[in-house]
Amino acid sequence: PGVVTLLEKVAAARAAAERETHARVAHLLYPERAGGLDGLLVFDPKLRSSRLNWLVTGPVQASPPSVKGEVDKLEFLRGLGADTLDLSGLPAERRRFLAQIGRRLTSQALVRREANRCHPILLTLLAQTSVDVLDSVVQIFDQTLSGAESRARIKLRDELAERAKLSENRLALLDEILPVLADIGIPDEDVGVLLRGKLGLDRIRTAHAGATVRLSRDHGHLRLLEGSYTYIRQFAPKVLQAVRFAGGTDAKPLVEALGILRELNATGARKRPRRRPDPVRTDTLAGLPG
Repeated sequence: PGVVTLLEKVAAARAAAERETHARVAHLLYPERAGGLDGLLVFDPKLRSSRLNWLVTGPVQASPPSVKGEVDKLEFLRGLGADTLDLSGLPAERRRFLAQIGRRLTSQALVRREANRCHPILLTLLAQTSVDVLDSVVQIFDQTLSGAESRARIKLRDELAERAKLSENRLALLDEILPVLADIGIPDEDVGVLLRGKLGLDRIRTAHAGATVRLSRDHGHLRLLEGSYTYIRQFAPKVLQAVRFAGGTDAKPLVEALGILRELNATGARKRPRRRPDPVRTDTLAGLPG
């Protein structure tokens, strides 16, 4: 076919595809939702951009303000019902194509389009953005927590290195004490006199004064991470409120702990609620004495 004929056929196919697309999502475009979609294209003075541009612009870095900003987007999208949109009536490729158009076009360009062309684009873009923002919340939440944990590990490494330096003198002193204690030829009553005379009382007292507290099993890592408590509190409650975590059997205690934290954040309580005791089966008491 000639060029003009080919262009006409392509244009007709696109127009038919747009009509079919709108027909398949028309049941989702009730007046309230259509008004919400149009509101995405309106300039918001607080955001200094349109809501649409705000939604599709990702965070620059992992930080508490970025985490809270992504959670705000997630809650806004859920308010529009973006997380429950059923677009299964459109083929996956068509949804992906429309979402790409929505990201590429400006709000002004979308406003100039007819409603039957603009609204399907915004619907698919909202549905995809809801998934993307949820992924972004989890990702930067993990990155921000990992940053605090990494800083705690660096501090721990430095503290352990300093502790090792301070322990060298005590270890050298121990190397001189052990041979005297292990020598069975030295009477017990002479050991103390010999050690104090050989090592010097001042040296022994200095080593004793520099005694360090025994480290916990994690070498103090959690203690150092506790120093970031205020930092983590800036964003963790919002994430725990907005996102529900799940896991396998091994993760059950962690999921329960997150539920307790969520409850404490919601009620403002400062102490963990007591667990209800497990009910005692009467048949297990039958074999107990008395």
